[in-house]
Amino acid sequence: MNRNLLSEVIHIYSRHLHKLYQQIPGHFEAEHIHEWRVGYKKLRTFLRLMDTTSNFPSAFKHLFKASGEIRDRQLLLDSFPDQSKLALPVYLNRVGQELFQAKEQFVTIAEDLSFEKMEKKFLDKLPDYLSDEQLKKFVAEKKGAIRLALLAKENDISLHTIRKHLKDLLYAEKLYDQQWGLRFPVSLGISEKVLVEITQLAGDYNDLCIRVDFLKADNTLHLPSKEAEIIGQYRIEWEEMKDAAKTELLKKINSTLSL
Repeated sequence: MNRNLLSEVIHIYSRHLHKLYQQIPGHFEAEHIHEWRVGYKKLRTFLRLMDTTSNFPSAFKHLFKASGEIRDRQLLLDSFPDQSKLALPVYLNRVGQELFQAKEQFVTIAEDLSFEKMEKKFLDKLPDYLSDEQLKKFVAEKKGAIRLALLAKENDISLHTIRKHLKDLLYAEKLYDQQWGLRFPVSLGISEKVLVEITQLAGDYNDLCIRVDFLKADNTLHLPSKEAEIIGQYRIEWEEMKDAAKTELLKKINSTLSL
């Protein structure tokens, strides 16, 4: 791929992220937050293909982290049915305050970020050509990291690592298809269907891990007795769901993932 085609992708991804960002402040819709994070990850994968992620502005990384703080708390709040929300005023007020602070942080960080300057920085550092050798190196590094993580796949950190690298492979493959209508020139050794299935299961498991971790956090301390009892019940329920999701994920990995 020559520089003109690579530049076109930078334009598309950067402007898409800017457009999504402009929709976020004010309402902070969960869908917009999710789409922005996915767009960030796709751009990051593209830069990783060319080994230029070091060009990411620190403010851009911090904005992504802040968006995660928002997303995690929105996920938690959406996990409680309306009836339970009425019975958890103190706890949910604490979570709501954390969510408000995360939104403020997002806006504050964004004030120091220029999407135009960021795009120019990416364009200035683009290579003249993206070769098949670079793609082979990218895929080999991803497969190596996944194989290493598979040695300790019972560990949550390893499962997250596996998901992260599989996502990079999936985004890279889709990039060639969606942007250029081409088949990815390097064999991944795993079908897109399997990539999607494992990353989806891993994402569901990660969401449950986040929910359980929230119920172990300090903001669950010193609650009214009735709220503490309800939180305890949810913690047991979500722990069981988490264990079941992990079992399903590991079963899928063991039966389909061989690199």
